[in-house]
Amino acid sequence: FTQRTYPLQASPYDLQQIAKEPEKMSISELYAYLRRLKERRFDATVYLTDLHEKIAFPFVNLVMALVGLSLSLHPQRGKQVAWGIGFTLGIGFLYWALFSLSLSFGKSGRLHPLVAAWGPNVFFATFALWRILR
Repeated sequence: FTQRTYPLQASPYDLQQIAKEPEKMSISELYAYLRRLKERRFDATVYLTDLHEKIAFPFVNLVMALVGLSLSLHPQRGKQVAWGIGFTLGIGFLYWALFSLSLSFGKSGRLHPLVAAWGPNVFFATFALWRILR
């Protein structure tokens, strides 16, 4: 064919939304985009993981505060203060690494998006509560 037309099911608004990265979308924009993808039967695993990440990430502050509280309930004296600071920094790094790793697994489809985004929060909150109760 020298020329052929194809019927598109996408509107110009849909094409504009595709060009926008999930990190730059609000939660409501991302949710609406997810609905449109699911209506058209596209795989929306990456976007669903991003949506859960946007909801779960603000709770990092609360979880880290709980972890800090659990560590401060057992005060260290002398040389162990430096060890406590290093331990706390290590836990923060471990949280960041676990959160990033679980999001990668969620975006690749190896973990459910809900588990990928909320798993590290639940794990570290459970760790903090265990230390507080101990």
